[in-house]
Amino acid sequence: ANMARGFRAPTLAELASNGAHEGTNRYEYGEQDLGSETSLQLDGGLDLNYEHFNVGLSVFHNRINDFIFYRKLESVAGGDSLVNVDGEDLQTFKFNQHHAKLTGLELMLDLHPHPLDWLHFENNFSFVRGKFDEAIDGSFNLPLIPAPRWNSELKAEFRKAGKFLQNFYGKLEADITFKQNKSFAGFHTETSTSGYTLLHAGAGSDIINNKKKII
Repeated sequence: ANMARGFRAPTLAELASNGAHEGTNRYEYGEQDLGSETSLQLDGGLDLNYEHFNVGLSVFHNRINDFIFYRKLESVAGGDSLVNVDGEDLQTFKFNQHHAKLTGLELMLDLHPHPLDWLHFENNFSFVRGKFDEAIDGSFNLPLIPAPRWNSELKAEFRKAGKFLQNFYGKLEADITFKQNKSFAGFHTETSTSGYTLLHAGAGSDIINNKKKII
């Protein structure tokens, strides 16, 4: 178990931006009066290690005061505030602060049953939930929060795999990202995203010569 106190000073971009952000296609203004974020985090973990499997669980809750984020600016007439850059109208945003909290967990399971010492089945799951204390433009969700994710890997390892191969391994992996429907909907800046799965396969080995030297 652990208790931690932390802080983060605002970055130069958050303080002094005044220009188009090409990655997000918007115009950003910094806020010179931003204060440092401060946080108080409580977290705990439990690991169980046995001959045939390992299990690990960790949870955390982080209270953040003066969380730094962006908000959309409105024009005097009540619509979007726009800045024309090279003939293109960009919506304008300015950095702001608000109290928030983060809660999450990580779960690990590693199966390595005997007598199959060469076989490992590893699983990792992570989840985080971020919320403002008060709704921002109708949304309690923090921006830029990743979706829950599960990574599963089946791996076989052999010290020798023939005359010229040592430390050989082969693996199959599934990287699953779940749907994120807790997006920051304020100012219409984020939308829910569908889940997806990436499949990987790999193999590797040390190659040796007749003199048992690694090539």
